[in-house]
Amino acid sequence: MGFRKLHAFNLAMLAKQDWRILNNLDLLVSQILKARYFPNDEFLNAKKRSNISFTWHSILDARPVIERGVRWRIEDVDMIKSIPLGNYALEDNRVWHFNKNGRFSVKSAYQVALPIIARESGREVGESSAPTTG
Repeated sequence: MGFRKLHAFNLAMLAKQDWRILNNLDLLVSQILKARYFPNDEFLNAKKRSNISFTWHSILDARPVIERGVRWRIEDVDMIKSIPLGNYALEDNRVWHFNKNGRFSVKSAYQVALPIIARESGREVGESSAPTTG
């Protein structure tokens, strides 16, 4: 496994944490990070600034993976068209674009991370930074 592939896997694993922060604000870790780093905004708009922890810096480094794959799912379009709207309790939610079921997976995030890393390094996705063994 070449360095770039290891880096892509690391970004995919960090993106999993990003996904949890984005979609589970009721988790204690999400609440702590929100209070510390983005108290008046949402995770996708949090800014990198000086004197942040290495962990938070790493989490933000993986955000481009999430930004490529996150989409909003509107639960009931017919409900929007109908008048009156009624008392439905369906909520719109975020889904992961790169899985048919809309759930985030590290495997699909890894595939998203590869071209991001290739762009950063100035290489094409198919190029390898280390020789492969058969």
